[in-house]
Amino acid sequence: MTRFVRFLFACAVAGALVAYGSAWADETAAKPKAAEPAAKSAPKSDQDKSEKSAEPVKEETAGVKKQPAVEKKSKPEESKAEPSATETKSQSPIEKPKTVRVAKEPFKVDLSLKGVFEATNAAEIALRLKQWKELTVVHAVKHGQEVREGDVLVQLDLEKIDDQIADLRKDLKISELSLKQAESNLKILETATPLDLELAARNKQIADEDLQRFLEIDKPLIRKSADFMLKISQDNLDYEKEELRQLEKMYKADDLTEDTEEIILKRQRDTVARAEFFLGNAKVHHEESLQVDLPREEQSRKFLTKQQELLHRKSQASLPVALEQQRIQLEKMAIEKERSQQRLKELEADRDRMTVKAPMEGIVYYGQYVRGQWAGATSTADDLRGGGNLTRDKVVMTVVKARPMVIRADVPENSLHYLRPGLKGVVTPTGYPDLQLPATIDAFETVPLGGQFAATVKVSLPHEADPLMPGMNCTVRITPYLKKSALVAPASAVFSETLEPNRRYVYLHREGEEPRKQAVVVGEKAGDKIEILEGLDNGDEILQEEPKNKDS
Repeated sequence: MTRFVRFLFACAVAGALVAYGSAWADETAAKPKAAEPAAKSAPKSDQDKSEKSAEPVKEETAGVKKQPAVEKKSKPEESKAEPSATETKSQSPIEKPKTVRVAKEPFKVDLSLKGVFEATNAAEIALRLKQWKELTVVHAVKHGQEVREGDVLVQLDLEKIDDQIADLRKDLKISELSLKQAESNLKILETATPLDLELAARNKQIADEDLQRFLEIDKPLIRKSADFMLKISQDNLDYEKEELRQLEKMYKADDLTEDTEEIILKRQRDTVARAEFFLGNAKVHHEESLQVDLPREEQSRKFLTKQQELLHRKSQASLPVALEQQRIQLEKMAIEKERSQQRLKELEADRDRMTVKAPMEGIVYYGQYVRGQWAGATSTADDLRGGGNLTRDKVVMTVVKARPMVIRADVPENSLHYLRPGLKGVVTPTGYPDLQLPATIDAFETVPLGGQFAATVKVSLPHEADPLMPGMNCTVRITPYLKKSALVAPASAVFSETLEPNRRYVYLHREGEEPRKQAVVVGEKAGDKIEILEGLDNGDEILQEEPKNKDS
């Protein structure tokens, strides 16, 4: 089967070769005689190809090396135009240095500054609140909406602040009543404190006097009285006994036994018995007075004296302090009342500010305008939706008047020295590139902020510029330096001294002479060109590069 496939493939190749030969013969017959040399060379070429295909690889390489020799013979003119590498090296002329001629031409420095249209009249909207912090949005105007002065920009939820204001008003009334009561109590205390101090001192004095009188007078008197009462009882008993004895003696001597005598004796005996009883009681009372009552009375009086002394000291220490505390408490209550009144006043003012109104007519921009950029516009848009929460003292929107406008342009530091007030230029809005607006530099900053220098550019806004709005970008083009005829050279051909960069020089070229180092004074630089002020003349030729041997 494989041999059969090979046989078919060989037949196909042979057929193709026959067809190719027939076509070639037809083409040769159709050409004129002038093309015959080329036709004759064709079979030779095919023969060479067939011979090359039959030769080994080494012979093919040799044939390739021999082919240039054949071409040289058939093209003698080309062989003369292309000498060998050895001949080129020995016969090449000295390479001429690259030079350029300095010439007078118009010269200018153009600055292209990126800028932003900025409104001169703008009012930032922020919730400058003193007390209230919970700021829930109910409704807010849309970004880009035109508003009039007094229109509501943001309406916040007022329910909670209204409740707190009502509670604070009630608390303030209670504090006012408490303050009045404290003032009355202070007046009473101011009157009573001296009296209480005087009373405490008087009680101490009385206690001291009573103790002294007791020890000096009452105690001896009580002791003496007790002794005397006991003596009276004893004497009375003695008297009654003696009288009984005398009666008994008298009646016994008379030897009388009458009834009257018996009665008198009985009565006397009873009197003696009573006197004995009273004497016994007198002894008991005497002992009790001297041993119990009198020591206890002395101890009680001494304790009362000490107690009154302590009360007096306590009154002297505490009553003035209590009075001062009451005064301080009254002052504190008065301060708290003032603070409550101030807080109520601030809350009421906060409530009024929570209905945010437009301070002027204009267009609402979300966010804050900061050095040509609208900061926080996207996040603020989320906060201003219904139910969103705002941050106190944060600028949430800006009301902008579209006219008049100026341009705020960013100036690179290396171009700052070109600026001056009154410099003219042209403004091209990014969104409307066909507009060319005349502009003038008004002022510029010389102190950087965040690495940027800002310039204020006044711009004329004709009717065609009505579509322009604050915040749009633009390009400010100015020409701070212009000379109709200046000697100009390529900046790359002007070199600086290594140790003295401000000293500049070029290499002056004269035909047939070595390059000569020439000091020059340069002016402004614009792109790849630099102005030559001194050191060269119009038409001088200078080297574009420093020579390899600078000393030659």
